[in-house]
Amino acid sequence: MPELNCHFVSKFLTKPWEFGNRLLWYYEFECKQIRKKPSKRLFADVGRNSPEIEKRLNELIETPIANAVAKLVPSGAIDNVEIPEWPLFRALHLLLLLQYSRVSEKNSHRSRLGQVLFWDEAKLDQLVCPDS
Repeated sequence: MPELNCHFVSKFLTKPWEFGNRLLWYYEFECKQIRKKPSKRLFADVGRNSPEIEKRLNELIETPIANAVAKLVPSGAIDNVEIPEWPLFRALHLLLLLQYSRVSEKNSHRSRLGQVLFWDEAKLDQLVCPDS
């Protein structure tokens, strides 16, 4: 079974910038050049996370936000958007709260990501809105 291609920057954030055959422009700091790369490989590592972590990221964050963006952007309502439901509100907060753990090269940070993602709903809700 091939290892999972894990994006550490959400595809719904990069998709609007794709061109041609799903390419993205990026700046390569080491050689100080602007380059292009397929979106499948940019901001992604094969085997970075377990299938369980990827599934949980998809359920809690990626799908709720991607679905909301798909509805809002074509309607032009993105400038004055209301967040109508708690799962989307929580997903947006978790996206920001957990991003550092997603991009970190340290195994301890990615391990913590897995721990947090498998907290029960009540504990995740407390993380996002501690006063509730």
